[in-house]
Amino acid sequence: MGSKGILLIADECHHYSSPENSHIFDFMAQIPVGVPSLRYYSLGLSATPETPAFNEKMVPALGPEIFKYGFVDALNANIISSFSIFNLKLKFSQYEEEQYLELSDQLIHALEKLMQCCPFLIGLSSQRFFATLEQLAQVAEDSNVSGLARLVLVLAIKRKDVVYRAESRISCVKNLLTRIPQTSKVLIFNERIEVAEALYEQLQLLFPGQVGRYHSEMDEGSRKNILRKYQDSEIRILVSCRALDEGLNVPETDVGIIASSTSSSRQRIQRLGRILRRSWQEHTACLYYLYIGSSNEEQDLLTDMTQELMGVIPVLDLDYEQESQSFLHPAYQVLVDRVLAYARRKSWSPKIIGEIERNMERGKLGCDWWVSEKTCRLRIKSAPSRSERNYWISMRLLVQASLNRLPL
Repeated sequence: MGSKGILLIADECHHYSSPENSHIFDFMAQIPVGVPSLRYYSLGLSATPETPAFNEKMVPALGPEIFKYGFVDALNANIISSFSIFNLKLKFSQYEEEQYLELSDQLIHALEKLMQCCPFLIGLSSQRFFATLEQLAQVAEDSNVSGLARLVLVLAIKRKDVVYRAESRISCVKNLLTRIPQTSKVLIFNERIEVAEALYEQLQLLFPGQVGRYHSEMDEGSRKNILRKYQDSEIRILVSCRALDEGLNVPETDVGIIASSTSSSRQRIQRLGRILRRSWQEHTACLYYLYIGSSNEEQDLLTDMTQELMGVIPVLDLDYEQESQSFLHPAYQVLVDRVLAYARRKSWSPKIIGEIERNMERGKLGCDWWVSEKTCRLRIKSAPSRSERNYWISMRLLVQASLNRLPL
């Protein structure tokens, strides 16, 4: 090493905590202690530094976390686009529900046996628990323990597969895409390549020539070509799997749909980052997070940060009913009912009330009703068509209803 100091900069440093990648820090054992001329400096960079081995591998190698820059900081500094989050609750079909419950029963039984053998697993975080489980499955000296660990992992994977493949996911995405502005550029994230392919095929029928797909089983040339088409707006909808989670710059995206997601908060934050890149256009990005309400999936996209974001951005909860192919938004519906009651009380004509109802349905999957009255007035004044003007008049009524300021 000579007598010079060492500066190590670790970008996306969360990757370096894995057993293989952590070997990059092996050189530290060769740094002599007490040699003032040989100093070691390090800087780790990551949007999502926490890993199961954070304290064991990252902190000794790179030091403790010294600075954190959150979403609210980035929003206030105009580093990222403004955004809104929609947590969309879905349902299993009856057959999927039965599968899920049966696998859950088997999983609970296997976990009880494993915990009896390995009480040290009790109280571990989800990430650390499964990391330890994988180690036990491979190297545990007790064959009973390794067998139980493997059984738990297999059952967990099978149950997760039922969740990822739930048919309501594709139904919801299709209906969602027919209701958002047809000029929107959309990124759709999945956990299973087979599901991504099935969704791609169905969306091609709905939006011919507007859809592409991107995943790890495609060759590099095809992936580069489809990204170029998306970036150049030759297509506007891109169906992807985990291959798009990190590192790729995908600018000017209006809508992100997480059709399925792991329990990893890191992955969810990385996916949010794909649609928050600043562009020359002023726009509010929308992220729709789909989850099965009766499963063990997280019910909030950013569980750990929702409190921080409350009141800063819209964080909205909706239900999707596959049978009726409809979206239910209780908080929004309260305001809609208030506006319609006001319109009837004012004896507005059925034609006007019908127009308001159509505009309210259009606004349900957006957050235009979160803007200020001033913004609504500006949009009304600059509307390019009568229908657009009527839409913003309806949104202004919703804003007024939310503030208890409907005209007398």
